[in-house]
Amino acid sequence: MIAQFLPIMPVMCVAITVSASIAVILGKPLLTAILLILLLPIELAPVILVSAYLAACLTKVSYSFRQKNN
Repeated sequence: MIAQFLPIMPVMCVAITVSASIAVILGKPLLTAILLILLLPIELAPVILVSAYLAACLTKVSYSFRQKNN
C-alpha cells in the first residue's frame, strides 16, 4: 500500500516495509532478514538487513523510553 504513494522503486519500498514490520512483530531482525533474503531478490539484501535492524533498534529504544517515563 505504501508503494502506491511512492512511485520511485516500488519493489524497494515494499521490501523496506515488509522487513521492518516483520522485524518489529517477531523481534528477531537477523532471522527476518535471512528469511526475506530467501524470498525476495538478492539485490535487495542490503536494504532488507538495514531496515530490519533499524526497525528492531527503534522498537527497543521506544520501549525503553516508554518504560522510563512510567
